[in-house]
Amino acid sequence: QNLTNQRAPARDVDILRYQLQFTNTGGDGATQFTATDIIPVGTTYAPGTLAITAGPNAPATPTDAIGDDFAEFLPASNSVRFRLGSGADEVAGGLLTAIDGPAASTTIAFDVTVDKASGFE
Repeated sequence: QNLTNQRAPARDVDILRYQLQFTNTGGDGATQFTATDIIPVGTTYAPGTLAITAGPNAPATPTDAIGDDFAEFLPASNSVRFRLGSGADEVAGGLLTAIDGPAASTTIAFDVTVDKASGFE
């Protein structure tokens, strides 16, 4: 979602929100569930925008720091990492139950800024 303008395509310095939903469609719970997403080329992570918007642990706005809560920005790999599910903490992911359970889905979000030199018009 383009938060700066509702136009397409995105342009330099636009702020984009990435929202990812994870659903366990299997018959067993997913234990120690962790999600990592690489920041797209041509964009820069917007500090302070990590969010768990649905599912266990929601609503939450984790810090960017490593090891203090459910999520962090990882500068070395230019990615964000979330530990999700019931019982998740600053060390390990929790349980995302199977589709027939109450917590079969979880949703995360974060923002990026389109880099000026990215070539987006």
